[in-house]
Amino acid sequence: MFQVSESQVKDFFSSANIKFANKDVLSISDLEYLFDSTIDLLSIPSPRRELKKYFIQPEIVFLFVIEIFNSRLIDYDSRVRCRDEFNKLIKKISKPKNPNNVKLRILDKGGNYPNCDLKRGDTKYTTINFLPILITKYKGKRECEYTNYSEVSWINRRELKVAICCILAPDSSICSFYFSDYNQIELNQDTLNIIPSSLQDYFLFELLQYNNRFKPLNQHYREREATPDVTAYRFIPFEDSIEIYNKLFDSFSIQHQPLMRTSNYLVKSYMLWQNRNFGEDAIANVMFCLEGCLRLMFKKYSRSGKSFNFKEVEDIFINLYPKGEELFSFIKEGYDKRISIVHAEPNWGADWSPLLFAEDYFDYFKICKCLLNNILIDRIIEC
Repeated sequence: MFQVSESQVKDFFSSANIKFANKDVLSISDLEYLFDSTIDLLSIPSPRRELKKYFIQPEIVFLFVIEIFNSRLIDYDSRVRCRDEFNKLIKKISKPKNPNNVKLRILDKGGNYPNCDLKRGDTKYTTINFLPILITKYKGKRECEYTNYSEVSWINRRELKVAICCILAPDSSICSFYFSDYNQIELNQDTLNIIPSSLQDYFLFELLQYNNRFKPLNQHYREREATPDVTAYRFIPFEDSIEIYNKLFDSFSIQHQPLMRTSNYLVKSYMLWQNRNFGEDAIANVMFCLEGCLRLMFKKYSRSGKSFNFKEVEDIFINLYPKGEELFSFIKEGYDKRISIVHAEPNWGADWSPLLFAEDYFDYFKICKCLLNNILIDRIIEC
């Protein structure tokens, strides 16, 4: 990766501070100067003419300046010596106050992606340069509140909503998303509003490419890896499932914590299944999802007002499904497998490697898909 010296970075900040010494806030022409200076410093091409004007915005220039200071272009000691100059400059760049953010994520290989665009609510799934892209709009602070400010939260609520609805919509084929912790970028809604709607997706994609320029490959799990070759991606026919997808999407509440938690397990299970070293963990997550489904079914159909109990859930299955008793019996068998996986020492003894089969994953994955369809839109599909 191209490196710059400490003196070059320090000159970059000090020259800008001298130029803007008498200014409290930078104008558009000032921002353009600063943006062009970052391009020159990094020896990278300037954006295409029709796009460049949209880069000359406070938030984007702010991101570039932050990246120059924080990136591995310079080492830690050099960064400390540049800090005063950096702080003086960054205070002059105004920041947007809109609470709404837009996030673009390039989805990773390992999923089975829709072969068509999906746009619903504050979400959009599309492809750019044959890569699957997920775009979501959300309130940053609100999103943090719903994750309890967890440091290990891996996707936002709307990303989960799109992923689970895509899993549930097809009757037979398997649709799934694979999320990674890199190749994603967020921008304030005010910044994006200046850009024509027809260019917004491509602008975010282009901005991500610039953002990645600051990050070395394979250095840290929170930075980036090379984007997979387009031939590594799998796409499935999805046009016939769009109507069901829309119904599921409209019925799915991102304020419903148990539903979100249950869905989270199912989405994560298929990601784990892509690496058979994590097959046991994939099955465990399906079993966690299954338990969540049973509790959601109970809340939806129970008229007793009692707390959750298996007997009443069994009656619900018998009333709903043609082979409900048989289906529920098979679900109860799964509980023994679940105990074997997640308990350190079951009553019948501990095996360091529980006896499991691929069918244990696919059979119970299909049941979870069946139950969630019923929970959300009263749709009965074969389990």
